[in-house]
Amino acid sequence: MKIKKLEYYDDAYHWKLDTVEFLENLNLLVGVSGVGKTRILQSINSLRGIANGFSFNGVKWNICFVDGDQVEYSWSGEFETKAGDIPVGNELDNKKKFKVIKEVLKRKGKTIVDRSQTEIILNGTRTPKLSPFSSVVELLKEEDSILPVRSELDKIRLINIEKRDTEALWRLPVSIFKKYERSTLKAGLFHSKKGL
Repeated sequence: MKIKKLEYYDDAYHWKLDTVEFLENLNLLVGVSGVGKTRILQSINSLRGIANGFSFNGVKWNICFVDGDQVEYSWSGEFETKAGDIPVGNELDNKKKFKVIKEVLKRKGKTIVDRSQTEIILNGTRTPKLSPFSSVVELLKEEDSILPVRSELDKIRLINIEKRDTEALWRLPVSIFKKYERSTLKAGLFHSKKGL
């Protein structure tokens, strides 16, 4: 899964992640404390939670990504906001349920799912009434058109390096970085140093 664009808003906590556009290959989150690096990672991790049936108070999201077959998907949605229901601690441990207000899933620009508070339309056909508290990615995970989305979102892992959780750390093969060994960072892009 390669994330191309991410937008995330949390009405319960009153914070908004401005649109983040990711580069195609390698992205580094760099900045002083408090600029949002961790929020970006937590937002991505929350999307995995939403895809697995969790609901979050007042959360709105929009993510665009490509899967392993280079097929582009966009998934957006919004949960209701309830005053006074701000979870403490890890959001993915939240047991309260919040209704999905709207949700749209597209593949190559074509709408697969269009959901409102009253109905879910899957590939042009209205579905039977389903739980209003879970995303369509969770509810319809066995559908052929939804399965690749669920599979890609399930690959997301947030690792707390501060806890030195080296057992869970996913290690990239060094060969992936070989093509970048003669590169520098400049204006957020890699530039090759030819002739070195």
